[in-house]
Amino acid sequence: MDEKKPTAQDRIDAANARRRKQQESEAAAKCEQAALDIEAIADLESAEGFDRIIAIGLESVWKPGMGAPTRVAFIVPLGSDGLAQRFIETINKHKEGSRERLAAQDALAIECWRYPEKGSDAYKAARELAPLILSNAALQIVKATQGKAQEEGKD
Repeated sequence: MDEKKPTAQDRIDAANARRRKQQESEAAAKCEQAALDIEAIADLESAEGFDRIIAIGLESVWKPGMGAPTRVAFIVPLGSDGLAQRFIETINKHKEGSRERLAAQDALAIECWRYPEKGSDAYKAARELAPLILSNAALQIVKATQGKAQEEGKD
């Protein structure tokens, strides 16, 4: 009996079917993780104030099976925390792009990191997936601590 060899189109259809199944599986896992992350961040916002929490999405780099969050969260420090002042002093001592200046940015972000818990597997996975997350967070933290300029008479 002669077995019919799959055509190129048969192989394409089979591959696309596997891809759709994988995409559906990943989407379900990502959705579940997003629900957990949003719940945790909502708790932080409830405790600290909605505008004091900065959430950064990792959806574009999220990978199933790593235990990574779809979002991470940082707190905007208060003046009384002294974090912003220490950061500014270090920044002002060093040139733009210097190793010391970048280290100061990372240190600020690490101090302000709130979710997932520092040192946890989810924290390590987030840092692996988004190695520049601390720089991004530091820039957003600095912007937030500067306040937002508003034109007179406008809200």
